[in-house]
Amino acid sequence: MKIFQNKTQNNNEKAVKVGKVAPADAANIALYNQDKITASNSLLVTDISQKIKENRIDNDSHTTLMIANELGILEDLNRK
Repeated sequence: MKIFQNKTQNNNEKAVKVGKVAPADAANIALYNQDKITASNSLLVTDISQKIKENRIDNDSHTTLMIANELGILEDLNRK
């Protein structure tokens, strides 16, 4: 394998350049670097349980007796 020389055929400029755009007849080369994937930098947990009506008891500042129906969903004695 031949040793790479960072010069064009005319030896008047570097063959490899850093830039935001590449000419249409050039080879586009990119380097991608990513941190190691871990739970602390890649995992987001969002608790939306309070958005589901059956998971929430509205705070009406009074005591309510709740029972579980045949499906296991909490209901008050008035079946709400």
